Amino acid sequence: MRHRLQSIPWWGQCVLVWLAVLIVLTIVSLITARTANALGELSGGYFPQDVVPPDTIPGIWLRWDAFYYYRLAEEGYATNPDAMGFFPLYPLLMAGLSRVTGLSLDMSGMLISQASYLFAILCFYKLARLIQDDHAYAMRCVLFLVLFPSSFFYFAVYAESLSLGFS
Repeated sequence: MRHRLQSIPWWGQCVLVWLAVLIVLTIVSLITARTANALGELSGGYFPQDVVPPDTIPGIWLRWDAFYYYRLAEEGYATNPDAMGFFPLYPLLMAGLSRVTGLSLDMSGMLISQASYLFAILCFYKLARLIQDDHAYAMRCVLFLVLFPSSFFYFAVYAESLSLGFS
């Protein structure tokens, strides 16, 4: 098994780590959201239910500040004056991707976040290889980035993954 993993190129290993964590977090979040929704305890910090149900895949990643990004992508700053602290690039990308592909805004936001985070992981691997020319060291660095306790924010519909990708 270990020999099979070593035969995968570095970028494939990074994608596997990213995908495995995404799948595990999504499954755990879905189970938690459905259990909390069944018990009637799913209310705090949730995105409006008329847009996306809270116990669906987009719904688990649309929490707290995602509402502002969604509304900015949908309506702009003129109708959301309390969202002035949210920079415009992420909502612009959400709206643009939604218009070009026909995806909903929540799916566009998820796609942008996931792609940005994957790009950041691949760049982080290359940076770690520049620091120390050792594949195992670089993969440990990627694993630490992906498994960091607050890294689940990079999977959500927030601009953090886009910021990490640009940095």
